[in-house]
This record gives sequence, C-alpha cells and structure tokens, in this order.
Amino acid sequence: MDPGFVISRGIGQDPRPFEVHVGDRRMAKRAKAVSTIEARRLLTENVEACQFRRPDSELGMLD
Repeated sequence: MDPGFVISRGIGQDPRPFEVHVGDRRMAKRAKAVSTIEARRLLTENVEACQFRRPDSELGMLD
C-alpha cells in the first residue's frame, strides 16, 4: 500500500521543495501531498529525505 508522501517547501520568493516525508508528517511545515512518482523524482533531484521516516528507504532507493 502506498504510504503517501509529503514535501516541505521554502517560504517567500523561493518556495521550492527542500524535504520529502513519508505519509502525514505533522513535523512538515508548508506541506504539500505528492505522488510516489513525484517523491521519487524529487529525491533524485537532491531534495533531502526526512531523517526520521526515510522516504528514500520506503521507495527502495538506498544502496
């Protein structure tokens, strides 16, 4: 089952994603839900993975 993914975005003139989270992360500020495909794409584009639930591990992206 897809756990769902959320991104945290910056504020101001630079609202780019800076961290990917697994599921409903209450710690994620300025959060937006994204698909599994989008989460995987963002992680390959050097957006950080949340250090607590490790979406990169959930997606099987770790070596």
